[in-house]
Amino acid sequence: MFSVKKRLLGQITLSFTLLFLFSCSSISSTGKIPSASPSWLPNDHPPPTVAVMPFDHPTSNEEIGTLVRKSFYNHFSSKNYKDIELNRVDQALASIQKTQAGTWREIPPESLGKYLHADFVIYGKVRDYQKIFLGIYSQLALTVEVEMVECRSGRGVWWKTDTKRSHDGGIPFEWFGLISATARSGLLMQQERTLDLVERICRDLVAEIPEPAASPGAPLSVNIQIAAFLERNRANATVEECRRMGFEPRVEEVEITDRTWYRVVLGPYREIPAAERDKKLIAERTKFQPIFVHHSPANQEAPPR
Repeated sequence: MFSVKKRLLGQITLSFTLLFLFSCSSISSTGKIPSASPSWLPNDHPPPTVAVMPFDHPTSNEEIGTLVRKSFYNHFSSKNYKDIELNRVDQALASIQKTQAGTWREIPPESLGKYLHADFVIYGKVRDYQKIFLGIYSQLALTVEVEMVECRSGRGVWWKTDTKRSHDGGIPFEWFGLISATARSGLLMQQERTLDLVERICRDLVAEIPEPAASPGAPLSVNIQIAAFLERNRANATVEECRRMGFEPRVEEVEITDRTWYRVVLGPYREIPAAERDKKLIAERTKFQPIFVHHSPANQEAPPR
């Protein structure tokens, strides 16, 4: 009997190990515009206006498209573009639907740009969203595709597809470990894990979108977003950790699909080298991967450093 249990446990361990190794992979592809200052971005002009369109989604889960779009827009709004609020975009699309047959997706970007007074439109699609639950192991997998299209010409100027996974559960080296591993993997299916996965993939997608330089007379400053949490106490703990390193970050609240995220932010900086130095130091001395967030002076909440 003991040998049978041992063989069974070995098979479970091998299967889990293979799943774990596969889950650690990340797939990402980016299209066009490898340079830091692509030709399609305006020079010495006001920031271009951008509309983020509703994201297509798998028919089995309609909510995920809305969730990804809102998170993407929230990150994108920090870049040096003039973004159109999502409710204004949706109202405009609803008006279009009343005046013609078909859906807004059949309207060419040239016409959308004129109707929305936008220079660019961003199309998004949730290509895949999977939940895997195998008792002692669980995994979420999300693939999102984004394309930025110039309205004047109708051509795509930037696009990217990214896949991220989040997994939980441990390899049970003892039989009693099966119980705790199963409990942990079950928690992964909760909405909080989905929101965290969406936040990570949208943050990374937006971070790679090129942006124009600040317009004359309105120089940008930069903030460092250190991390984002669903729990206020974790954000406060991160603030204290950074204070022990000599920094003075703050906590900012943002609403995404009726959930409050607490973001730990440092800055703003007007000296980019100083911001890059602190960003690198935080990445080296903590477990976080900080990102830059740009703001105009009118939106700053703290004196520039």
